[in-house]
Amino acid sequence: MAETYEIYALRYAGPVSGPQALLLWNRDWEQRVKRAYYFWCLLGPAGPVVVDCGVTPERAAQREIPDYRPPLELLAALGVEPGEVRHLVLTHLHWDHCGGTGWFPAAQVHVGLAEWEFWNESPLVSRSIFPLLHEQDDLAPLRAAQEQGRLRLHPGDAPLAPGLELVSAPGHSPGLIALQAATAK
Repeated sequence: MAETYEIYALRYAGPVSGPQALLLWNRDWEQRVKRAYYFWCLLGPAGPVVVDCGVTPERAAQREIPDYRPPLELLAALGVEPGEVRHLVLTHLHWDHCGGTGWFPAAQVHVGLAEWEFWNESPLVSRSIFPLLHEQDDLAPLRAAQEQGRLRLHPGDAPLAPGLELVSAPGHSPGLIALQAATAK
C-alpha cells in the first residue's frame, strides 16, 4: 500500500480585500479580490509536515491583517507540537508564508533554490514593489537553519519522502515550489 497523507488547510487570518495584482504578479491593479491567509499541515508517515507557516502575532499586527489566529494554536488543535515537525516546506518567501519559520527548530526547511537566490542575492529586491511582498528579517531563521544544516535548497522537482514530492512551480514568485502528496482519495 502506498504511503498516504491527510491534508489540513489552516486559515490563520482573513478574509481581507486587496488588489488582484498581489496575487497575479502585478496584473489587474484596479481589480479587488478577497483572500484569506492559509498554511497546511500533512499528517502521515513522514509527518507532521507543514507547508508554509504564516506569521507571528507581531507581524500580523504590523500588517494589520484581520481575524488573526496564531498558527501554533491551529497546529495544536490537530495535536501537532512545533518540535515534532520534521519537514517545513516554504512554497515561497513572501512575508505571509515564511514569517513563522523560527517556530520549527527541528524541521528540515525546504525552499526553492531560485527563490532563495532571488531574496538573498538579486539587486531587484530593493525595488519599491518588493517590500510589500517580503520582510528581510524573515530570512534570519532561514539563515540559522542553513548554519545548522537544516536548510535544503531545491533547484527543481525532488522527492521529499515516500508519498511526497516537491514540484517546481515558478510564477507567483521566482522559485515557487509546491508539494504533491499521495492521499487516500
